[in-house]
Amino acid sequence: MQKRLTEQGLKYLEAGQFDKAAQILTLLVKSFPDNADAQHMLGIIELERGNFDVAMGMVKIAVQLAPTNSIFYNTLGNIEVQRKQYAQAESAFLAAVKYDPEKIEYKYNIAHFYLSQNHFQKAIDFYYYILHSNPTHYLSIRGITVCYLFSNEPEIALEHATEWVNEFSIYDEPYYYLGLCHYALNNIAAALEAYDRGISLNPNNYDIITAIGACYRALGNFSIAESYLLKSINLEPNNPTALYNLGLGHLDHGDIETAKKLFLNTIALDSNYAEPICGLGHIELIHGNDDKALEYYAQAQQAEPLNSRPPLLIATTWLRLQHFSVGWAAYRATFETPLMLQEIPSWNGQKLDADQTLLVWIPKENYDVGQQIMFAGLLPELQNLAKNVIVLCDTKLVNLLQHSFPSFEFIDELDQYNMPERFACITEQTPLNTLGQFLRTSSTAFQNQQLPGYLKSNTETRDLFRKKYQQLFPGKKLVGIAWRATTQNQAVDHLKSTTLNDWLPILNTAGYQFISLQPQFSTNNNFQIYIDPETTEQSIAEQMASLDMIISVDNYIASLAGALGLVSYTMIPAQAEWYWFNEAQLALWYPTMRIFRQQKPNNWVAPIKAISKQL
Repeated sequence: MQKRLTEQGLKYLEAGQFDKAAQILTLLVKSFPDNADAQHMLGIIELERGNFDVAMGMVKIAVQLAPTNSIFYNTLGNIEVQRKQYAQAESAFLAAVKYDPEKIEYKYNIAHFYLSQNHFQKAIDFYYYILHSNPTHYLSIRGITVCYLFSNEPEIALEHATEWVNEFSIYDEPYYYLGLCHYALNNIAAALEAYDRGISLNPNNYDIITAIGACYRALGNFSIAESYLLKSINLEPNNPTALYNLGLGHLDHGDIETAKKLFLNTIALDSNYAEPICGLGHIELIHGNDDKALEYYAQAQQAEPLNSRPPLLIATTWLRLQHFSVGWAAYRATFETPLMLQEIPSWNGQKLDADQTLLVWIPKENYDVGQQIMFAGLLPELQNLAKNVIVLCDTKLVNLLQHSFPSFEFIDELDQYNMPERFACITEQTPLNTLGQFLRTSSTAFQNQQLPGYLKSNTETRDLFRKKYQQLFPGKKLVGIAWRATTQNQAVDHLKSTTLNDWLPILNTAGYQFISLQPQFSTNNNFQIYIDPETTEQSIAEQMASLDMIISVDNYIASLAGALGLVSYTMIPAQAEWYWFNEAQLALWYPTMRIFRQQKPNNWVAPIKAISKQL
């Protein structure tokens, strides 16, 4: 009878008829309290009903009765996740794997658990265990792709997403993640191609349609972005991601009130969605309400404790407000030390002995060339604290930085893994981005210590450029211009970028010859902008140094102009980066630069008019 009732209870349970199953199983437990399977099934029913504490008690009884039954531990792990007892959940899932190491489901469950907790490397290990025995396990390929994508390793994620697409080309989901990988690598064209292939398989996949809208928003084409996002919302009205991206588009284009409503609607759908809460913080920054912005960012961090974006926004807002002691410390905490450096002590700002060597590295979370140039302004003072310094940097900066700081050694960041013997002498390490916590502890420190022209161009090449331009354009002032932002984040670039039509009040100024510092962006002859065919990536500093002044948007050209000590005007958007602080026209990082701010988002009229008046 016990066996028959157990099978009957299981039959009702599998059919989702929980009341009938519970009735039979409860009678069974009363007669046979040592029936572990019945106790376990009653626990599953309570789990499905949301009675997590009751469910835990029943499954624990089952575990006590059959302490090596793997499925009981697996269910216990699921219950502990619902109870938010994550340490106990981990132990239970691991026990399930221990007692049945061949069962893929249990390995997948612990991997998925680690993924949900942002323990990406642990998750990856278990996904690989699965793929070792089952190389085409769909969910594990998916999981590895997501892990690498979320852990800011988009190159590796792309490899797995490509494998996923090759193995399962008939499904739309792999193309969605392939697109996400390309988007993370700032390759919007490739992302759109992947999304198009996914849409051809499933025209109603609203996640892909939302992602296409996000791509066009990143390209600054709001009309197309809006059409896709509205289509996605029409397919799934309760789609918070689409609503959020639509809000971002309106914010980009200066419709702040609509953006705010959309962010609030998104939060109403998902109160634990950190990004729209951060969006409300961005709006407060535009209005100059920095303290209110901090409140929103803290709320976002509470909503998603594992999301790395809110802590970064909190840190940079403190820095924006020039509260440097708390800001630099919080900023440093957002950067993860590379695995190969974790055994090396962190530098704490002390003066190093002659036999000690400091490695200065670039955080992968903030690998922006313009900011590398900006933070290089801290290196002159570092020379007084450490004699032996190795600095990792972007390829295009190695020669310029080496020429400017001959006592230091500069290495292409991409070559570091090929030089393990060179790093054997390292005694201390620190990220370049947070040297400021020791060297820029107040606004006075900026004003007293920042040196104009801390980067040095090659004077011979500079003079050759100067002579050529004076012969080509006699009697004219020579002005280098850069009107587009080119970072690793196109979603930010389009906010900083302008069009040459925006520049007409400047370009029509008599007595000036404007020279393109961005030859990769074509112009038409109507603008009469000179593009030097002899300029290379390696000679851009010398070309700029040969000119009378530089006018640029917020990109690496602007940073390079400031670092070279050139007279420069820089236009920045209303949603300005933290490092421009809240000063009116003063650029604390660059004494020879003046900044011109947008008064309204997506409107460059005021800063361009102000610059044309200065000319």
